[in-house]
Amino acid sequence: MVDYIRSRIEFFAQVAQKAKSLFIFETNCERATIFFNETKLQRIIDNNLTNAIKYTFENENIIVSLKKEEERYLFCIASHSRKIQKPEKIFEEYYREEKSKRWIWTRSKSC
Repeated sequence: MVDYIRSRIEFFAQVAQKAKSLFIFETNCERATIFFNETKLQRIIDNNLTNAIKYTFENENIIVSLKKEEERYLFCIASHSRKIQKPEKIFEEYYREEKSKRWIWTRSKSC
C-alpha cells in the first residue's frame, strides 16, 4: 500500500500544483499489505485525491497518511476546505453538494 499510494500521489502531483496545493505523505510503516481489487482500490484513492485537489483552499497542503495502529491500518486524506454539509450522503452514487455549473455554449461563424 505504501508504494501504491505514493505512485498515485505522484500521478496527481502536477494537477495539485496547478491548483496551488501540495501533497504531503505521512506514514509510520514501510510496508502495508492488503488484499483488494486493484481497480476498485485505484478508483477509491484517485477519487479521494482528485476531490481533495478540487475542494482544498488555494495554498493549502493536502495531507495523505497511512498509519499502522495496533493490528489495523488507517488511511486518511485531510485538507483545509469547506465543511461537508451532509457527510452521511457522501457514499451515495452521484451525490454532489455543489450544484454543477451551467456552461454557455456559443458558436463562432466560420470564415
